[in-house]
Amino acid sequence: MRYRHIFGQVATVEWAIAGAAGFVILALLGFAVWHYREGRGHAPSRTAHATRIELSYWAFLVVFAVGFYVWTISRNATERTFSGRLEVTVNVVGFRWCWQFTYPHARVVSTGTCIGSVPRNDQRARSTQPLLELPADRTIRFNLSSKDVIHGFWLPYMDYKMYVYPNHVNSFEARFTKTGDHPGRCAVFCGLYHFRMDFRAHLVPPATFRAWLATQQRHGGVLDASTSSVAPRGRTS
Repeated sequence: MRYRHIFGQVATVEWAIAGAAGFVILALLGFAVWHYREGRGHAPSRTAHATRIELSYWAFLVVFAVGFYVWTISRNATERTFSGRLEVTVNVVGFRWCWQFTYPHARVVSTGTCIGSVPRNDQRARSTQPLLELPADRTIRFNLSSKDVIHGFWLPYMDYKMYVYPNHVNSFEARFTKTGDHPGRCAVFCGLYHFRMDFRAHLVPPATFRAWLATQQRHGGVLDASTSSVAPRGRTS
């Protein structure tokens, strides 16, 4: 995944600039305190303003801030560029307090229940959580929206998360290189049972994914993990 790499580039530059600015400010402050200390007998300056210096200082800050803002936005925007090699689309809908995943090309819907009487890490709770079945080595577009309040679609495995808004669609693309099982969560506080708003991401080989879709289509196209066991699992590595 390249998202963390882009964030790391921007964050590194930001921390370097912040460190350099902090060093210069502290150095100037230390010089002023030491050089103009009372014991050296300097007379207080009678100059109230240094207009040229002040205007130059503010002009530099404005130009630098605008330029840095534009650079940061342009770098972050590369996360949202689409490859044109779209192979799988998943429409993600968040609601209080669970998830629904729709595969429009196959007319398959996967959902479940996130709220139960057992702890969230209990195997029985995980078995009823919505299943997000995904193929490895394929470009996947996620379209995110909410039925009620703001949520956060978060796959810790990706080191990436995105807001899920009502009446608005946020989209991003991802390509996973390895198969496996990973937890997914809501990353924005959304009410009483926010802490239970989890789902399961299952990354499988492309052939296993196609077989999974075909199985769901034969069973009506709707998989509810809380009531159905129709979700064949491929081997992971």
